[in-house]
Amino acid sequence: MSIEEKNNIVKNFIINISNNLNQQIPNFINEEKINKAIEMYSNSEKDIETIQNEITELVNKMIEEYKEKRNKPQEKHYELNDFFNCRISNNTLHIHVVPESIKADIAKLGLREYYKFIDEKLKDALSKIPVILQMPDNQNINTVFAVSPLLRTKESQEIFRKYGFDASISTEEKFVEMFDGKRIGQASISRDKFLSMYQNQEQQMIENINSALSSNFMIEMLKREWDKGHNISSLGNLIGEAYNHIIINKDGYGFETYMNNMKELYFKLHSHQISPEEFQIKKAKSISFIIAQKLNIDTTKEIAPSDEEKIKQLLQNATLFC
Repeated sequence: MSIEEKNNIVKNFIINISNNLNQQIPNFINEEKINKAIEMYSNSEKDIETIQNEITELVNKMIEEYKEKRNKPQEKHYELNDFFNCRISNNTLHIHVVPESIKADIAKLGLREYYKFIDEKLKDALSKIPVILQMPDNQNINTVFAVSPLLRTKESQEIFRKYGFDASISTEEKFVEMFDGKRIGQASISRDKFLSMYQNQEQQMIENINSALSSNFMIEMLKREWDKGHNISSLGNLIGEAYNHIIINKDGYGFETYMNNMKELYFKLHSHQISPEEFQIKKAKSISFIIAQKLNIDTTKEIAPSDEEKIKQLLQNATLFC
């Protein structure tokens, strides 16, 4: 048998076995791989039977790898924001810190501002996780878990604890190896606890809003506004402000004062006594005044850093998971 005849037999064998597989699994062996195999075995010193056995063995290996990959559960990835993302594997939702420039960021922002930044980004990221946990395909998730060099500091651990995480768990060796021996920390929270915290916050907010809207004060205010001109938009504006106030002040502090202020501001806006820009400025001042009263902040003096912290804590608690 000439080398040319032998090459043709091998070539036809490769083409036939590839075509048969591609009929069962479309594009399983593409043209590039077919040509590469033909080139590999052209002018080979091996006999035809040996070549065919090698090709068959190689194809069987490819099929096994394909089956293994197809049957292996695929990890799901979600972007939470520009600082945190997450993946799902082994019934666990893993939260990851996206930026790798933690030291550089701390140097740029300063330690205090950096932890404020982390807190804001984590709150935003966590607000998106309940939706992920409640997706039909994610019902088997039982833990929300975070591991990062970020969690080696007490400040970061306290931030995670604020959102219900247990940050006292010892770091597993496999994660130390994953981060090349860097100092890292871990934090976790069960699915049930996480969703319970989220749902409790949501339910509390709904109850507070319902209570405010059904109060005698609010009903009388809406009646008076309706009697003035039967204007639906006026009622909608006041109801919207009631929502805004209760979201910030869940205990209802200053509700009547705020609503009276807003009723007056809307009247001035609609009667063209103030511009839309002035309306927004005066509304912001009204919100700030209520917050200052609630936190015993002296508005005649410059706001101290400690007062800024109290204001931020109030707003964070008001919007936790919202």
